[in-house]
Amino acid sequence: MRYPQRQPAWRKSSYCLRETCVEAAVAESGILLRNSSNPGTAPLIFPQATWANFLHGLRSGEFGR
Repeated sequence: MRYPQRQPAWRKSSYCLRETCVEAAVAESGILLRNSSNPGTAPLIFPQATWANFLHGLRSGEFGR
C-alpha cells in the first residue's frame, strides 16, 4: 500500500529582505530549496549528507566572506 506524501513544511531564510527569498524544506529525498517568488517550480534537491557538508563549510569559513 502506498501512502500519499506529505507536503513539505517550507521555511524562509532569516536573511530575507525582499519578496524574493530562499525557502528550504526537509523531505525524505533530501533538503529542498526553492525561490519563494516561484513556489510552483521544481525545487533543487540535495542529499542530506551533501547539505550537511555545505553547512559545515559555511560555518568553518571555507567559502570566505
